[in-house]
Amino acid sequence: MTRLRCLVSLAATCGLVALVTPACESESGIVQPCPEGTVRAASGCIGDAGAEDTLDLDASTTPDTTPAPDVAADAGDLPDTPPTPDTTEPQDTTPVDDAEADGVEEDAGPLLPTALPFTVDDYYAPSGFMGDGETPGGITLVDNACDGARAGDGLGFCREFTWTKGSVGWGGVFWQYPDGNWGSAPGLPVPEGASEVTFYAWGATGNEVVNFLVGIGDVDGFAAESGPTSLGTEPAEYRISLEGRTIGAEVVGGFGWVTDTGDTATFTVDNIQWR
Repeated sequence: MTRLRCLVSLAATCGLVALVTPACESESGIVQPCPEGTVRAASGCIGDAGAEDTLDLDASTTPDTTPAPDVAADAGDLPDTPPTPDTTEPQDTTPVDDAEADGVEEDAGPLLPTALPFTVDDYYAPSGFMGDGETPGGITLVDNACDGARAGDGLGFCREFTWTKGSVGWGGVFWQYPDGNWGSAPGLPVPEGASEVTFYAWGATGNEVVNFLVGIGDVDGFAAESGPTSLGTEPAEYRISLEGRTIGAEVVGGFGWVTDTGDTATFTVDNIQWR
């Protein structure tokens, strides 16, 4: 009986025991051919595919020593990117006042009168308190006192005055240009040819007696007055004549009043015009 001896020492050394088909030899030492589909390796038989597997296995255990590409060096070879131009518009830092910020032109005040008639309240202000009016509370003033029921053409302001008798015993107010001017500054240039000043007035009780004035004598060079005027309770139009007066080029006291009758007087003045 023929005894076969399997030679597997080489395959065991390479870790390929599972892939090795042993080559057999007889006791006479004659090597038997490998089975179909296998090839001889050393003293064993292995499959054709196994040879390739053996090579792949050896390659997988060899470390890869290929140097990695130098990314930084490659990046340095890139062309420079041109800077982005600054297209931001320059900002205007000029200060803006409140009137411009609101879109409204600042009111420069009324222009000088160029023709008659003109409204006294457009240029003059009732700022010249006299007599008891120089004491706080001696004369009180209410602007826009007519509540929409204006007299005449309703021009200027409707103002209510109350005089309370004090230590001086009389009181009054001058409309001045500019405010508070008693002659230290030039007055208002008035158009030539004025012949009168007209206005509406009425009292709270009908017992008020008031003298109405135009011009501050020692400042304006002329003075005119209505004389003591008894007021009713309904608006009435009054006139102060300027006939025979030499009106200067500038007038400080455009209108005024004084009173000294009774202990108190409340009355209203409206629509004052130079004509």
